[in-house]
Amino acid sequence: MKYEIHVEGGFTGIPKKYEGNIDISEKDTSRLLDLMNNPNPLDNDIRDGFLYHVTLFDTEKTIEAQFDEKTLPPIIRQLMTG
Repeated sequence: MKYEIHVEGGFTGIPKKYEGNIDISEKDTSRLLDLMNNPNPLDNDIRDGFLYHVTLFDTEKTIEAQFDEKTLPPIIRQLMTG
């Protein structure tokens, strides 16, 4: 599965982009797609916070979601650190 993560905002406002391919189990793929299809609402009280625009390219479809620092799921955070 291919992914792209665009990070914007923060104190300096310098955007970052992460992209790549991941090989994950069927169970983790299902969990990730569920998180993307049902994201938590954004927290509008965060000042100078980061916004994460996440796009997943599955073989059948493209899924997009937006998260902030408080709502970013750990599995997506791991994509940026690993």
